[in-house]
Amino acid sequence: AINVTTPAVLIGALDSDALFGAVSVEALLEQHGDRPRRLVDGLPQFGRAVLFEMVYYKLTVGDAHRDLTFTVTPTVGAVDLFVRRADDGLPPTQSAYDRSSTLTGSLPDTVTIRAGDAEWCSHCDFIVGVLGWSPTDFTIVAASSASIVALQDGQPHLSHLEEGLDFYRVLVTNPGSKLRLLLTPLAGDPDLYVSRVTQRPDERNHTWASTSFGADSLTIWHDDPNFATGAYYIGVKGYGNTTYTIVAILADDSCLRLVDGQPQQASLRVREWECFDLDVSAEATALTITSTPFFGDPDIYVTTDGSRPSTTNWHFKASTTGADELTVPIGSPAKAHAC
Repeated sequence: AINVTTPAVLIGALDSDALFGAVSVEALLEQHGDRPRRLVDGLPQFGRAVLFEMVYYKLTVGDAHRDLTFTVTPTVGAVDLFVRRADDGLPPTQSAYDRSSTLTGSLPDTVTIRAGDAEWCSHCDFIVGVLGWSPTDFTIVAASSASIVALQDGQPHLSHLEEGLDFYRVLVTNPGSKLRLLLTPLAGDPDLYVSRVTQRPDERNHTWASTSFGADSLTIWHDDPNFATGAYYIGVKGYGNTTYTIVAILADDSCLRLVDGQPQQASLRVREWECFDLDVSAEATALTITSTPFFGDPDIYVTTDGSRPSTTNWHFKASTTGADELTVPIGSPAKAHAC
């Protein structure tokens, strides 16, 4: 007999073979109630907060941790981020905290605590509070300088670099798929390095690279002689003051998740489509979408019923020559255009 305890995760045989053959896996199941949820270094987690709710997380710091960065990226709504060293076991509040980030709107919030800072500690806990200013969905990740951050399919990750490299990992389980990586600079000019062998690829140790000025994109096709299922490791090199987003796309039908107010780079071949999705807050009255071509002439097609937009299936579109901007009213019925 096999005992299954809820919650449980079921995956297919192909994914199971690739997953457990490629990496070691640790599972942690906890009942939460009012207790802080546990953060794992380098592992993003999905979270949700209702209006004016503070959701709490805890990270235990060991000898290997250095220069912790906490990042919260809302997909719906707006949040603030508060961090407190839990010497007394008390969580942060809006008036009692060590570090905070309270950016206006739905921009990602980031807090960094370095090993030399007064707030730093070892063999202790940091408690993180995420305050929702509206009903909010978000992703939170705690990353130390020793971690390799896991990327989620289609979910952009925001980071800031003064100098050096950030490191990421992504798991490919389908032998017939391809891996696409998009690096969008918000400031500076980061470069992209990828390897299946070296866990911390850089300028000298990598299999694939993209070092263009500005945005970088890299596609590893399934017929590449170095392609295989398993873990891929990614290094992002920063020069000076560098802020960027990185996103991994694992399936042809995956959509890129857009974050309100945050640009996203993409590249397309002739007549190729790129799919994006965005959750819109119930408080929004309109959504403005802008495409700015560096070269070529992209067009925008939008649906609001969950179907894939195309030239024959759309509710709103913008198809002028050059840059396009489209404002979609929220709450008004959309008229379908389909053939």
